[in-house]
Amino acid sequence: MSEIKRPRALVLRGPGILSENETAQAFATAGFEVHLRNVDDLIAEGYREDRLGDEYAVTAIPGGASTADDLGSGKLLALKIQHQLGWTFASFAAKGGMVIGIGSGFHTLIRIGVFGKEISVTASIGGKNLQTWCKVAPIGTTCIWLKGLGVVDLPLRHSDGRIVIH
Repeated sequence: MSEIKRPRALVLRGPGILSENETAQAFATAGFEVHLRNVDDLIAEGYREDRLGDEYAVTAIPGGASTADDLGSGKLLALKIQHQLGWTFASFAAKGGMVIGIGSGFHTLIRIGVFGKEISVTASIGGKNLQTWCKVAPIGTTCIWLKGLGVVDLPLRHSDGRIVIH
């Protein structure tokens, strides 16, 4: 009898990333084989994006207070991913790979340019740390993360919570 092969998820960990274990548990609960890897270890071994697409179905960048958030949330992690790993996630996505950024991980994806150069993230109006909930609903039907989701309440907890489209 052949063994069922589970999809693999790479969950990044590193300085300031605070929720990698919870993120890994969520993917494991959903049936993924999860690999937790430190970003600096991936840099040291020269782990290129083409290999990422061959080995994983999902790459997750968990939230937390990434090192040097005073430069902007996710900025230093984005620089490491872009310039030391050479990842843009374009070839990964072209191979069918999915990427999720949670909290400051989402900010990291914005700073890498995953959503284009017309979008940025900046301080919340009034510079306040937002602690609220908001209703969100997917637009369109092509995103596998949101398929069948409908309207949901999600927490919004960040001081850099304003997305700007230029």
